[in-house]
This record gives sequence, C-alpha cells and structure tokens, in this order.
Amino acid sequence: MENGDFQVRVRFVTDFDEYRIEDTPFALPASLNRAGLSNVINHLLSLTDDDTVEFDFEINRRLVRSKLSTFLKKYSVSTEDVVTVKYFPAVGVDPDQSKSVELPSWIGAIDINRTTGVGFAGCYDGQVKVFAADSVNIVAEVEAHSEPVRAVAQWQQQGTQWFATGSKDSTVKVWGVSGGGAQQTVAHVGTLSKHTASVESLGVWQKDQQPLLLSGDWSGAVFGWKVSVEEREAEAPEESHTRKKRKSDKAAVAVFSLTDASPAFASKAHAQSVTAIVAPTAHEHTGYTSSWDHSIKTWDWARQDCVATFNTGKVATSIDAWRSSSQPLLVSSHVDGKLRIWDARVQEGSSSATMTLGRSTEWVAQAKWRPTATSAAPIVASVNYSGELVLWDLRSTLPISTDEVHEGKALALDWFENGVVTGGSDCVLKSSVVN
Repeated sequence: MENGDFQVRVRFVTDFDEYRIEDTPFALPASLNRAGLSNVINHLLSLTDDDTVEFDFEINRRLVRSKLSTFLKKYSVSTEDVVTVKYFPAVGVDPDQSKSVELPSWIGAIDINRTTGVGFAGCYDGQVKVFAADSVNIVAEVEAHSEPVRAVAQWQQQGTQWFATGSKDSTVKVWGVSGGGAQQTVAHVGTLSKHTASVESLGVWQKDQQPLLLSGDWSGAVFGWKVSVEEREAEAPEESHTRKKRKSDKAAVAVFSLTDASPAFASKAHAQSVTAIVAPTAHEHTGYTSSWDHSIKTWDWARQDCVATFNTGKVATSIDAWRSSSQPLLVSSHVDGKLRIWDARVQEGSSSATMTLGRSTEWVAQAKWRPTATSAAPIVASVNYSGELVLWDLRSTLPISTDEVHEGKALALDWFENGVVTGGSDCVLKSSVVN
C-alpha cells in the first residue's frame, strides 16, 4: 500500500465528445501517473500510435501531477468509493508549428490585436515592427525612438488601427496604421512629452469610444492622455515604410495629427518604476499597476484614486487581470522567479497572495492570462530569463508546459488566437502555437 501497489476504482468523465468513453467504473493500479492514465484513455479510444492524444487529468479540481497513490494520499481522497477522474486534451506548445524571425535588436515589448492578428514589437534599437502574429512576418516597421522602446500598446477606433510607444527617451508617441496585409504603412500622429523619466508601461482605456492612453514611467508617475486625432491624406513620411516597398515611394497614405498633446491627469502612482498598467475595459473604471516598489495597486481611473494595495514583497515586473464576474484574478510576475495570484475583489491592502507558482529563481519578465478559456481553468503564460515560455494551470502549482523558446533572455510575450508570440535578447520574434 505504501508504494501504491493497490487498485483504485475510477470513473472517467470528459466534456469533449470526440474523446468520450463509457463512464463504467473499473479498477486501475494506483501506481499509474499522468502518462499511464493517458495511455489507458488512448487504449480505450482505440487510438493508434499516429493518432495518440496527450491528456491531462483532474480530481476534485486539482490536476494529477504524480502517481495516483501519491495524489490520493496528499489530498485525502477516499478510495472506498469510486473516484471520478475528469480528462481533457493537454494544453501545451506544439514545437512543429513554431515560426520565428530574427531582428536587428532585442525585443522588449509586444502587444497584439487579437481580432485582426496584427502585432507590434518594440525593440531596443528604437524601432517598432508591425507583424502578423501567426507567421511573425514583418508587414511594416518604423524608427520610432532614438533610444530603446520599453512599451507598446495598440487599439482600434472607428476601423483604424492605432498604437503607442513608450521609450527610454522619456517620450510617448502615437501612431496610425494604414493599408492591410503585407502593404501596411505607419504614420506618426504626435509626441507626448511630459514624462521626465523612461516610459516603462502603457495601457489604453477605450472609454465611451474616447481612448484614454495611460503611461507609467521609471519615477513612478502615471499620466493619462485623451487621444483625439484628425486625419488627412498626405505622402508617406520618410521615417515610416512598409516591409515590401511599393513601386512609388510617393504612395498616398493616411496621416494623422493629435488635436491635444496635453495630459488629462498626472499621478504619483508608485515610489519606483511602474512596470505594467492594466487599463479598465470599456464599461469599467477599475485598472491595475505593478511596480519596482514591491506593490501592485487597484485604481479607479475615473477618479485617479488608489482603492487597494497589495504588498508583493518582491519587485513586480508585470501584472495582468483575468476579468471574470465570478472570480476576478490578478497575476503578477517577479524577480524571484515566482508568479503570484491575487483576488482582485480584496478592497483592503494585503500581503497574502492566493497562490504562488514557480520554483525557479530566474527573473520572470512577464506573465499574461490566456484571453479565452478553452479549459475549465484559466491558463497563464510567462517568460523568464532562462529563455523559457512556461504555461500554468491554476489547478496545479507545477507548470503544465515548459519550452525553451529563446537562446538568451525571454523578455516579452502576448497571446494571439492560436498561441503566444515571444521576444528576447537573442533578437528573435517567435510565434508558438498552443494546443
């Protein structure tokens, strides 16, 4: 019994009709682990070696990451009754479908429009690359700043694609994108220059169809900017060009200009660098920031009021929000190699995360929730200084997938419809399909 040398009566259930088997209880060796259980399901489905599927298993809302005997003992699951085991296709990176492109410089910021699949990568040489997320083909590029681009944020308004860049040169710039496919052109809209330190983070609140651009800097300041623009037809600017040159360099493209370049508000949000800003959704006021000052904060941006502070105990390198009416959750990444999960419903300051993920000591550069839940629990992706893309399921404290995607530090990530795009110090922009 101590070594798992006994039988357990189990019933397998699933939400996936294509993989459903009869839920008749039967006995299995308690020494089986996840791989052994997966082999059982594949056998019962009569799947051949070429068609086998890797499955994950859940008992009482926890993923099985050990032998059945170890799991049942750890979580005090009675074996006197039939144990219900839920199974589903495992989430993970498909290495055969990854695509990459090498750029001239480190990639430190990524933001993707998940509706169109158009992404924006900020580079340490001051350039921004516009790319197709699934193929990472570069469709446009612009020399945005004279110093490293530290943050990018994109949004759409009235059918036009916009993005903003924040740089170590202490400026925020706004850009418009014209064209489509492989023939896209970037036009400079305006420069926002009230920051006195490196701009480290950006967020966009699309309130009442009037975007409010939020920018955070190294000194801990956050500015809010109302992005109102006017459009006219003009020749393509010299600093912006499509990846594939048209026959004429005088091609007419849309050019925009800001109607107001002054901030709507300014706030001393943190004592040190603002590493990330999560803007409210269109019909909310609540947003979040993370900082080097060992805190993450909840904000009512309509009033510029901090309504809650979470003491992280470590430098927070990023934050992201999983917005669910039943369980609003935050994930923060840290320099101690950990991810911390926070209950956003807490209104008082707290130093207790609801969950801590990770056993490594490698600096975690960024973490983001998967935008659409294809499993019963939200999925988090993180990148670290070991060059790894790590996927997490909150039903386990162990990662569900760890893949080395960069030969140097992995610095930035964002989700697209089919997976994750990452960038790193190896100057590679990489698209990884997640099953």
